[in-house]
Amino acid sequence: KNPSRKTPHFWSSKRVMEDSLCLPQAKTFYPTPEEFNDPWNYLNTHVREELLKSGICVIQPPKSNSWDFDSFHKYINSKTFSFVTKSQNVHQMQKRVGATSPFFLALHKYWSDRGNPLAHYPEVIGIPVNLHRLALEVQKLGGVEQVETKGLWLKIGFMLKIVSNNDDLMTKQIAKVEIRSSYLSFISPFLKEYGDQLEELLKASETPTPPMQFRKFSGSNLPDNGDAAEKEDSQDSCEEEPSSKKRKLDEITGKPLWEEVKSRSFAKDANDRKIGIQEISEKNDGMETVSQSLNGVNAEVVKQLEGVEGRKFALIKSGGNYSGSTDPSGLQDFGYDSGRNYTLEQFKQMADRFESLKCKGMSIPEKEKAYWKIINSGDEWEQVYYGSDLDVAYHGSGFPLNPNSKEENHKKRATKFLRNCKRMKRPAPSEYMTKNGWNLNNLAEATFLHHINESVGGVTRPMMYIGMLWSSFCWHTEDNYLYSINYVHTGHAKVWYGVPSSGAKKFESVMRKYLPDLFEKIPNLLHLLVTQFSPSILHNEGVPVYTATQQAGQFVITAPRSYHAGFNSGFNVAESVNFALEDWLPYCRIAVNHYRFLRSTVFPYEEFILKAAKQPDSPAIALLLKKELAHIIHREQSLHQKILAQGINQFISMEDDVYRPCKYCGYDCYISGIVCNVHPSDLACLEHADKLCPCVASQKRLMVLISLPDLKSLFDSLSTYIEKARITQDNQQKMKLQQEEQAKLWQHQYQNQLLQRSQTTTPTTNTLAHAHTHTHSHTHANAHVHGGHAGVYHAPPPVVKL
Repeated sequence: KNPSRKTPHFWSSKRVMEDSLCLPQAKTFYPTPEEFNDPWNYLNTHVREELLKSGICVIQPPKSNSWDFDSFHKYINSKTFSFVTKSQNVHQMQKRVGATSPFFLALHKYWSDRGNPLAHYPEVIGIPVNLHRLALEVQKLGGVEQVETKGLWLKIGFMLKIVSNNDDLMTKQIAKVEIRSSYLSFISPFLKEYGDQLEELLKASETPTPPMQFRKFSGSNLPDNGDAAEKEDSQDSCEEEPSSKKRKLDEITGKPLWEEVKSRSFAKDANDRKIGIQEISEKNDGMETVSQSLNGVNAEVVKQLEGVEGRKFALIKSGGNYSGSTDPSGLQDFGYDSGRNYTLEQFKQMADRFESLKCKGMSIPEKEKAYWKIINSGDEWEQVYYGSDLDVAYHGSGFPLNPNSKEENHKKRATKFLRNCKRMKRPAPSEYMTKNGWNLNNLAEATFLHHINESVGGVTRPMMYIGMLWSSFCWHTEDNYLYSINYVHTGHAKVWYGVPSSGAKKFESVMRKYLPDLFEKIPNLLHLLVTQFSPSILHNEGVPVYTATQQAGQFVITAPRSYHAGFNSGFNVAESVNFALEDWLPYCRIAVNHYRFLRSTVFPYEEFILKAAKQPDSPAIALLLKKELAHIIHREQSLHQKILAQGINQFISMEDDVYRPCKYCGYDCYISGIVCNVHPSDLACLEHADKLCPCVASQKRLMVLISLPDLKSLFDSLSTYIEKARITQDNQQKMKLQQEEQAKLWQHQYQNQLLQRSQTTTPTTNTLAHAHTHTHSHTHANAHVHGGHAGVYHAPPPVVKL
């Protein structure tokens, strides 16, 4: 640690959580400028060992003139940078159903029955309105008639923490109008039908949510991957689990689980949902628009309201079912809906205002405590926006691009980037920042992920994340269990929680113990990034949990198969991408086996190994690839014997690089698969050949892209490459040793010669006198020859013989 750097109070070794539980702090590294210039050596030699212990760590770049902490502001225009947000219901991230659910259930049912499912809540000055609190406050003040008569809408704004004393008069007037319109547009029509039940609904909503009931799975109810919690995975073995431990057909639907997972829609985008945002016009029947509710408000306020994008409240017409975070009862369909479109400047203004209303003057530990109170109780309604997964290929990166990149798309974007810098008269990026290994745009080429042919957003190409207070990234592992790196360009801190890979099984077991209903309905819950869970409970259950606070200008690294989560303490902009160190390969093998029945992989494991093995980056990586290739060959041999025993003895060649997932489990069939003459469009992996269809074995064929002889040939070529590298290394080592021995011999001989000379030429008096006379004569002779003393000849003195 750099002793000259002062550590803020919230970076202490332990930080107090909501229930006075202390979590250990992940380590923060402070590389020197020299160490920072070689990121991969630094990560391998200094960071990796500690990172694997905690799952996450922080890296603070040195305060030098080379690293540009302000590159984001130089190359991103906050006025033109626009993006679509996602709405997050913070109170539903752990407990889908809370104390406010009866009210919201009735409200949603009312609007859904009328063909207008409520997918977005109205906003007041850009902040979503808690309709339950709005109805409750109006009821406490004597009903809408009393509020209208006494003009108490602005007072309700203060109660809802939508308005503050710091707001100017115009803002308060706009808020007053929008609060009134929210009530009259969304709640008043609802009360015409549910008015007699309102007191009961609000009373039920005021009742605290009972504590979570714990129910363990037993027998066949235990999800397949949860069974693995009882035994640790071995990274050195690729043996398949017995078929009896594989998850069978879903007991409820009767479909294979993979088919069920594919048919569900979680957090889909607007196009997939076929949902279009429609502003309510004045012609819409049964809905009161903003302009219709502006009784007695001056024209200037009306103009302000009409000029602000998104002020008019919208209901979403989906024409059927919808999936969104605003459905309090939808355990299966909970996700994040598309929110408003913002420019970066607009989003910052909204986020700063939201923070000042909710947590003004709070420290990070106080914000953290408030955040987990919302998560754990599920009763305090909070909706926020998050600009997540913004592809830099379309939105731009906060880091400069390298025009000399080997990746063609990167090179094109870099050329356009430099052209825009010149056109906008912005400073050209330094060569150090452009080519630096910590520049997230360079990571794919710097690691052996360059073997992935296509540029994959978030994996080989960075994604940008723009957050506000309490916007969250829920518990998850990285795709294919890769490493990840996150950099905060600007804004408030991110608070992280991490569980190392050694605690992954325990983490999954605890999550299933506390949230059994969610896992029962959604087996792939942990792959959807929509569920938050208190690290305090995890810690109490024996799960190793670490925490870190990432400030602007810092990196956070996550380890393979480490679960991590967190939230933003205010407005910030971050950028993130995956990368791989040499020790990642076994994790990737484990990942693709865990993904069976649950999700698809980002890239096929077998394809990656085979392409990397054809062009290994170094002998050290070749050794790791050889080990993984041995697992693949062993698996193919055993499965070939299995299908032969089933009577499948004919094969056909697969088209080059055309692969499909297994119909039954979703595994990517890159090397081989099973097809049927009767059902040619279906494909199964070799392990589930009997699940493909009920046809007889004679109708089925083994489809092969790479045969076993070819695999063995590739294995042999890897062995030859490694052996040649070993011989070359041995020869170099021998040559180096020979050179060192020869140098030592020469040194010894030279020292012996000096010693001999000193012993044989011991000076005497006659020798010294003769030497002195000879030297004096030689000096004067040289003076004569070279014209010393103006050409005057000086005879040498006579030799005196003693």
